[in-house]
Amino acid sequence: MFGALRAGMVAHVEQTSAWIGNFLREDEEVVITPQPLCQVFAFTVNLLTFVKWGGNNVLITNPRDIPSCIASSRFALANRYLL
Repeated sequence: MFGALRAGMVAHVEQTSAWIGNFLREDEEVVITPQPLCQVFAFTVNLLTFVKWGGNNVLITNPRDIPSCIASSRFALANRYLL
């Protein structure tokens, strides 16, 4: 069962990379991602795909706290925002 789950996650990462790969620069991406990443697709797109591309992912634990989000985005100098 877990092998099939891993295979599905790998397939999602590969599909997403093929879909948005033309827009990404390897080892240069910094992404701001508000949590929760409770859906498999959100987890795949926001976290695993950018890890594959060597990017940094800044996770915002409380996206409703706007001042904290702004402070995090200033600190990270993000070039992608995934909502």
